[in-house]
Amino acid sequence: MIIYADSLIEFKWFQGLNKNFYDSKYIKIEGRNNNPPVIEEIIKYDRPDIILVDEKEHKPLLVLEKTREVPSGHNVGQRMARMVRAAEMNVPFIFFIPFRARKHGQMTQILNMNQRIIFIFSICN
Repeated sequence: MIIYADSLIEFKWFQGLNKNFYDSKYIKIEGRNNNPPVIEEIIKYDRPDIILVDEKEHKPLLVLEKTREVPSGHNVGQRMARMVRAAEMNVPFIFFIPFRARKHGQMTQILNMNQRIIFIFSICN
């Protein structure tokens, strides 16, 4: 497997999720027009955190996005293009988001994820 990642930190986190990824190759997702064609297609709208690729067929198997911020306001919307592009390419997409978290910093209140987000993902299948 090849793990294309937005950063080495994200690669190491993803690699540590499964022992089958321990020997996976890390390739940083570069700016536009500096990646293999299949990666360029996935990042056409926006760049996700992780793209898992079958090394033999050079076929994307999974697109993953992860955030610690509660999805409220613009935060969830800014990641939609990444999900849409994966769906257009028939590549499974995982979006790790907290249900309850602070928006920004320690002096803010705790917010809950709007339940409509779960609903919209369930009908967009």
